Amino acid sequence: MSTKPLAIIAGVGAGTGLSIARRFARGYNVIVLSRSSASIDPVISAVEASGGTAYGISTDVSSEASVTAAFNAIKAKYPGSPTAAAVFNAGSFGRAPFLETALEDWERISAIQGCVELRRSCTFF
Repeated sequence: MSTKPLAIIAGVGAGTGLSIARRFARGYNVIVLSRSSASIDPVISAVEASGGTAYGISTDVSSEASVTAAFNAIKAKYPGSPTAAAVFNAGSFGRAPFLETALEDWERISAIQGCVELRRSCTFF
């Protein structure tokens, strides 16, 4: 297995996540995390088309179990590879005015934005 450093990007799609992945692919194995394989597959294709290496894992970053499973998969695929960068680009936002936002929506948004960094750090390091 390669011990080339890893760049882990949570939250990929056609915009910022894709740009981040392409940039890191110049010198790192790129790991992309997204809830949807429809978001992952085009990013992997773009990275590989430019000569990079990418690996995608469907991951719900608001779920501790999902994040733990993703990082276990990364460790298994790239044993001994150091993590050089971890980028949190995942996000969610409400589509209603603040005072009209349902509590369930606020909890979902908060789970993604607030707890992810701690979960990811504790899981991987």
